[in-house]
Amino acid sequence: MRYSTRKKIRRYAVGIGIALLVVFINIWIFLIVQPVTRMEKQMIELDVSVYAKVYPYDNGLVVVDQKELIWFDKNGKEDGRVELPRYDMQAYRAGDVTVVWDAESAQVYNEEGVLILEKLMQVMSPDGEILFGRTGEDYFVLSTIEEGQYKARVFDYEAKDVDEMLFPYQSMMDLGFFGDTGKQLWVLLLDSHGTIPITKVRTDHPGKSMTGSITILNQVCYEIVPLRDVVYIIGTHHIQSYSYTSVKQTEQLVYGWTMQDYVVDGQDISFLMGTTQDANSNHLYQHCGT
Repeated sequence: MRYSTRKKIRRYAVGIGIALLVVFINIWIFLIVQPVTRMEKQMIELDVSVYAKVYPYDNGLVVVDQKELIWFDKNGKEDGRVELPRYDMQAYRAGDVTVVWDAESAQVYNEEGVLILEKLMQVMSPDGEILFGRTGEDYFVLSTIEEGQYKARVFDYEAKDVDEMLFPYQSMMDLGFFGDTGKQLWVLLLDSHGTIPITKVRTDHPGKSMTGSITILNQVCYEIVPLRDVVYIIGTHHIQSYSYTSVKQTEQLVYGWTMQDYVVDGQDISFLMGTTQDANSNHLYQHCGT
């Protein structure tokens, strides 16, 4: 091979190498550097103390910082704050109203931070305790334990009693509102008094009638996701979906996995499952849909 030919080959090789390097740099910039930069731009820092408790909702964040209730939008801009009657209360917001509570009382605030109403546990039941609260479009509900029994007390935003539901010998795991009008109530219950655990999901139209009841034997269920046509129930053994008339639709085995998060897209839902809570755990991405 003549020297000039070898020289041309080396020149071509160098050119190809430079071209590949340029391609790699562009890929690195557009696929790695830019997404990281975008993520950093979306991060916000809240001016709160280390004792603050943060609760996300659809349009922002609600924060309980010692004795203050603070609202932030999605960009971290403060929308308002009020002083609470006691330290370290808990909060929940859905729509335009926020409920805060501790064992003794619950207060409801509108989107301007004005106190709409207050419920004192001593008035409802002298020996009772408020466990948690949830808000809906027309009602709010308090989960209480009174004389050793769980209750769901439903009120409208004029402080009128709408319904009082007693759940004898069952533990209330969670509850909330769902449906197109936001007036339907779901309650997640656990009966562990027998030889096997029994999970129940009950749905009601408060003040009118019970609309559904789902029973799952030999399994502890710890989360439910109500959608328009079905309700997904996440347990220690399975993820199951049911119609609101209590007919099972689907079942997926997830024994050994715990739900970390979920994303709803219309009537489709995806679950992120993890084996443990530590950083080295394995994860499973489970997609469900209709």
